[in-house]
Amino acid sequence: MEKFVENLIKCLSYFGLFALSLIVNGLIFKVFPFLSNKYNFYLTIFVILIAIRYYKKGINPFIKMKLTSFNYKLIPSIVLTGLSTIPVLNFAGVIVLSTNLILTYAAVISGSLFINFASTNTVIETGEQISFFISFLVVVVLAPISEEILFRGLLYPKLKEKFHIVIAIILSASIFALIHGSISASIATFILSLIFIFLYEKTNSIIPCIIFHACHNLFIFFLSFINNELLGSLLLILAFLFFIIGWIWFILLMGKQTKLNNEQF
Repeated sequence: MEKFVENLIKCLSYFGLFALSLIVNGLIFKVFPFLSNKYNFYLTIFVILIAIRYYKKGINPFIKMKLTSFNYKLIPSIVLTGLSTIPVLNFAGVIVLSTNLILTYAAVISGSLFINFASTNTVIETGEQISFFISFLVVVVLAPISEEILFRGLLYPKLKEKFHIVIAIILSASIFALIHGSISASIATFILSLIFIFLYEKTNSIIPCIIFHACHNLFIFFLSFINNELLGSLLLILAFLFFIIGWIWFILLMGKQTKLNNEQF
């Protein structure tokens, strides 16, 4: 009974943070109506409130949220794989994103700021430079940090405590995929979530996940502006090179790290 009451109080406290973050988010968009991508602003506020709650309880929020150190030699390989994985998987047919769906996916990731759905393949600008920079900040910086803290730093470890690891992976990846809306985006984000979990399990830190996520969003963000077949082909060739070099580099480094760890014990 005591355990039940304790869990109930904990759930209510998170619900309170949830409600407060919605209120703060609403106030921000009342003051700054030109902002886009309310979802990622809300997530950022929610994560900040959770971090404050941990800090007030004497818990180190960085450790609790898995923002721990890792082998920083992995960063170049994570950058390369982050920039290239989704384009290569799409080309290989593992996921199928047509030109229309790529634009839809880019719109979902970048907050629909630059995509004109009424005219296929047409990319539009708002005319407000400040909106561009804020959208870039949200998509490439805030979204990767807040989403990784929430989904891989907090949700996935909690699910792993309660369920078998396979169930925890599927549940975590499914929730992450579903919140991204469209079917095309959900398929890609489900696969991305599996990659994020793989990185987290291999490094025991969500920082590699944040780096990978940021690089992926950066590629998709600028994909929104490309309406040139030749440039698109060159980017695809570059993506294949990044994909091969990045993953081989990552696997070799992880193998070397595992060997060193085994020798120490």
